[in-house]
Amino acid sequence: MKKLTICVLCIAMIFSLLVPSALAADRTISDSGIDLIISFEGFSSQKTWDYAQYSIGYGCNWETYIRLFPEEAATGTISEDTARALLQAELGSVENLLNRFLDRYRISVNQNQFDALVSFSMNVGTGWTGMDCLLTRMLMDSPSTWTSDRVQEAFGVWCHAGGVELPGLVSRRADEAALFLSASSALAETADSAVTIENPILMDALEFDDVDSAAWYADS
Repeated sequence: MKKLTICVLCIAMIFSLLVPSALAADRTISDSGIDLIISFEGFSSQKTWDYAQYSIGYGCNWETYIRLFPEEAATGTISEDTARALLQAELGSVENLLNRFLDRYRISVNQNQFDALVSFSMNVGTGWTGMDCLLTRMLMDSPSTWTSDRVQEAFGVWCHAGGVELPGLVSRRADEAALFLSASSALAETADSAVTIENPILMDALEFDDVDSAAWYADS
C-alpha cells in the first residue's frame, strides 16, 4: 500500500510539471478589454460584407449571429446589447486558442497583457500563434526582455495594407502595445482614448512586414 501511495504521488508530481497550472483557471478578457475592442471596431446595426463573410455588430460573423440569436437576426438588424453578447461569444474562441498557446509554452501574462493579445488577435486573426514572428519570439523569451521598444515593434509591424501604412491600424497597434506594457489601473484610460476605425479593412489587401502576406488568414 505504501509503495502504491508513493507511485501515485510521483505520477501526480510529473503531471503537475507537464501540465501548466493555468489550465485549471483559463484566462478571460476583462470588461474593460471588451470595451477597448468595441472602441476599435465600431458598431454596425446591419450586416456588411467583410472579405469572405458578412459581419454585423462589432465586426462579428453574420452566420454566428443567425445561429445564436435567430429571432433578432430575422429582422436583419442587431441591437448594441446583442452585439456585445455576440462579441463576447466570438471572443471565447480567441481566448481558448490564446490560452492553449500560452500554456503550451508556459508563458505567464497579466490581465492587461492578455487583453492586449485578445484585441490584437480579434483584428488580425490567431494565426500568428503558429508563426515565427516578432511577437511569438518575444513572448517565448524571458519577460525581462519585453522592453517598451520590443513590444511596440512586435505589435506595430502589423499595420500595413497593400504595402501602405494605415493610420487606423498604427493607432490600434500603439494602444495595444501600451496596454501590454501598462499597469492594471491604466486599462480603462486606454479604452477611453482609443481611436475608432470606422471603415473595416479588407483582409485580402493586408500585407505585413513581419510575416509573408501568404500567411495571412482569418479564423473560420
